[in-house]
Amino acid sequence: MPRPTERPEDAAAEPDPAPLISFIREFTRERSAPGLVLGLSGGLDSAVLCSLAARALGGGHVHALMLPDRTTPAESLRHARACADACGVDPVLQPIDPVLLAFKDWRRSWMRRLPRFLAAPLLRAGYRHYTKKAGHSPYEAGMNPSTPGPYRRMRLSAEAYYRLKHRVRAVMLYEYAERRGLPVAGAANRTEWMTGFFVRYGCDHLADVMPLLHLYKTGVRQLARRLPVPREVIDMAPSPDLMPGITDEYALGITYSRLDAVLELLDRRESPADISRRTGIPGEEVERVIKLRERAEAMRSTAATVHNSRKGAQRDTEE
Repeated sequence: MPRPTERPEDAAAEPDPAPLISFIREFTRERSAPGLVLGLSGGLDSAVLCSLAARALGGGHVHALMLPDRTTPAESLRHARACADACGVDPVLQPIDPVLLAFKDWRRSWMRRLPRFLAAPLLRAGYRHYTKKAGHSPYEAGMNPSTPGPYRRMRLSAEAYYRLKHRVRAVMLYEYAERRGLPVAGAANRTEWMTGFFVRYGCDHLADVMPLLHLYKTGVRQLARRLPVPREVIDMAPSPDLMPGITDEYALGITYSRLDAVLELLDRRESPADISRRTGIPGEEVERVIKLRERAEAMRSTAATVHNSRKGAQRDTEE
């Protein structure tokens, strides 16, 4: 039996950067756009996107915005600058705190007042406690705001608090881009998209082009090894830069290697039993991924209308 962390033996071949570079070049040519705007966080996905864009268009045509807030680790900024340097891109630093502070609830939030040295351990402990008490994680509950559970008011307040960051970042990216007549490129990957691990209408959701959306997270990491992405960025634990101490895998409750192994086989319409047998991942963990993917459908959908909702479609048929 394979180890649980292994991917299926017939997993997709290592991604080739050449088609993605051509895709970005062709996209901007069709738009008659002289460049692209993207957010550069210091994480793996945005580093890969920046590298591909620089190869496609030249570093001088890539507008990479660094959009930190007061809780963004200094390491992330250092990684972002290292990525930009490796790509020949001159990054633009635009802290988002002045915009966030315009929101009254943001200014009053207890989370904003947490000292940095306490924020990470307290938030991780709170995340664990909620998950144990509710039987599901805050991330899972957040895919549907009406999800019942303990501490609901506090959870909703926290969701509004941290999601505001990515929504402000999206606004700032588009404000910068539209002043220059440029499209915005997003760095979302297929793993995030299929599991709802993004902020709806945030900077990891809104974009004019998403060159990495067909790649699982493990595929993005493979691609990074074929690009001038700093090794420390490739090896670091991915984090959404929303809540201190909460990394991607901590929030997801599963490693990317295990998650991607299940998602790949689900995409091939393998049964849960066959997926468990082939990967060595317990059946209950496979079922949890299936539920995550089902819950995320609403995250990926557009606004409900009379014609695209199931009830509306039924009424149209009856009429």
